[in-house]
Amino acid sequence: MRDLLSIGTSRGCEMIGTGLGLGLAGYRINPAGVLPVLDINFRDFKTFSSAIGPTASFSRASSGTYFDETGVLRTASTNVGRINHVYNGSTWVCKGGLIEEQRTNLANYSEDFTVSTAGNWNDNSNLTITANQGTAPDNSATADLVRPTASGYNALGTSGKAVSLPNSGTVSIYAKASGKNWLKMWDANGFYPSWFNLATGTLGTVSSGFTALIQNVGNGWYRCSVSRTLVGGNAYLYFGVSDADNSTSASASGTDGILVWGAQLETGSFPTSYIPTTSASATRSADVMQITGSNFSGFYNASEGSVCFEGDSNGSTTASDTYFLICSDGSTFNNAAPFIFSSGSSNSLRHRLRAGGSDIFNITTSEQLARNTPIKLAQGYKTGDTVLLANGSIIDSRTNSFSTSSISTFYIGQAFSGSAQINGHIARLRYWNTRLDNATLRALST
Repeated sequence: MRDLLSIGTSRGCEMIGTGLGLGLAGYRINPAGVLPVLDINFRDFKTFSSAIGPTASFSRASSGTYFDETGVLRTASTNVGRINHVYNGSTWVCKGGLIEEQRTNLANYSEDFTVSTAGNWNDNSNLTITANQGTAPDNSATADLVRPTASGYNALGTSGKAVSLPNSGTVSIYAKASGKNWLKMWDANGFYPSWFNLATGTLGTVSSGFTALIQNVGNGWYRCSVSRTLVGGNAYLYFGVSDADNSTSASASGTDGILVWGAQLETGSFPTSYIPTTSASATRSADVMQITGSNFSGFYNASEGSVCFEGDSNGSTTASDTYFLICSDGSTFNNAAPFIFSSGSSNSLRHRLRAGGSDIFNITTSEQLARNTPIKLAQGYKTGDTVLLANGSIIDSRTNSFSTSSISTFYIGQAFSGSAQINGHIARLRYWNTRLDNATLRALST
């Protein structure tokens, strides 16, 4: 009997400890006495499964890459969600669930710059490429050393890749200093490089008409990218070694250069997660997350409700709009509950509701969505009383009458039919089947 009591006491303590852990991990920040009917805590629990309420279905018809908690670039299998981390200069921080649109890497042999056949890395000026000279971001020994063979101008590039115009293009590469500190890179029919300081992790000169980003991914590696509106029928990826900012030249020592890995050329105005290629282009399918059927009808209240979203976004998509979340009737905007998205052209948050194929309201707010910057949004809806808050402030309120009784699907981080993905992270998503008061919504979004 004593052994059975011991086992029971041990199990009871374990269950109490688990409950306390869940409380400390995030439930304590829910409004007192008001638990959500849906709570997906991607960031703290590092899962796509719901802590409260139905677990959403998730699909992606391909593999996809992400950074784990140790800073290693990993590959998630088909239909497996990605919990992504970013490096803040000293440690890796969990950002939550990564939700992206479909993209294609048009650059062949993204990890092997020694392939110089037609259509690949065949345009070489004054550079020597030596394969497998360093540890790459995925922890493999596949980083190539690129170094000048003669002092002066140098470049390595791909042949042109046909793209649909008008459109935007983005080129990116992982680079690390190895005796030389400056990377130059561009996507153009002419000569318009932008510069990246691999010693300090900062941008140098960025040519007019380009948008450049440099992201620290640890161990001296940086992901460098350049985006711009394409002006010709082909897109290119060129890069090279420089001795200084705004210089197209580098001296040749015989040993000094830069390590490179993971080249990407994609249609779009910003870089997305890395898509590895070999002898042909490769596509990463879109992430699709939704709650439908009896799971949806079991928690959603058509008459009133509240939602709190925490996350970040690249701030624009190839579909012009970034949808943070949406309840929709499936394949059209004929009926859509109050939802929140940003306008790709202005990065302004918008607040919209449709019923019977018409807008009840469609408001562009003054709140700007900064790229890759965390934001907290809260919304309460009820006929005649709908409000939207961002970071603790009310940015829109409406008194329109409406009904959302025809809604049947709750899309997460995207629009109807799994389109217009957020292209960023969802840290946490909560839904209440009642209209919370504005003071509570303010606290949730602060």
